[in-house]
Amino acid sequence: MKQNMDDPLLAITTCRMLLLQKPDNEELKTILNKTYDDFFIQRGIDHGDSYLTSIGLWGQQKYVEAVNALQERDSDDMVKKSGISHMF
Repeated sequence: MKQNMDDPLLAITTCRMLLLQKPDNEELKTILNKTYDDFFIQRGIDHGDSYLTSIGLWGQQKYVEAVNALQERDSDDMVKKSGISHMF
């Protein structure tokens, strides 16, 4: 779907709208998760953008991982100052 649209945000919106009508459609869930993986998570990792990674994880409903991805951005500074490595 994303490949045909050439717009990952439109693909996400379309999948989410279709999932409201067909919540058990595994194919749509797979496409949605792959789009989050490819466009947000992997791109965020490749470019060192923890916000982009966090958005992708949040979209996949991996809420704790999404918060921790944001935490990792400043983890070196926080570990030095407080000894905390993860928020959750």
